[in-house]
Amino acid sequence: VVQRKVDEFQEAFAEARLCLDDARESAGTAYFAEDIQEAKEAVDGCLEQYEALMNELEGPVKDTVDNANGMKIRQLQEELNQLLHEDHD
Repeated sequence: VVQRKVDEFQEAFAEARLCLDDARESAGTAYFAEDIQEAKEAVDGCLEQYEALMNELEGPVKDTVDNANGMKIRQLQEELNQLLHEDHD
């Protein structure tokens, strides 16, 4: 069960990463507003999934999953924040 939830989180993370890449590539175009909205939704969904996963886990398993993914989550948030606050006109 834990591995399935970790796998689901990994899929959500990969999707969020792709959405961020799309938004980055469309910066300065008419597509940016839609792409950044999709990226925000994907990142938010990934974060919610990760928080739920962390709330279900405990002890060494929680530490292992957090050590493997915590930095990636923070980086994902930071990338989204950068894209949201850059001037794309």
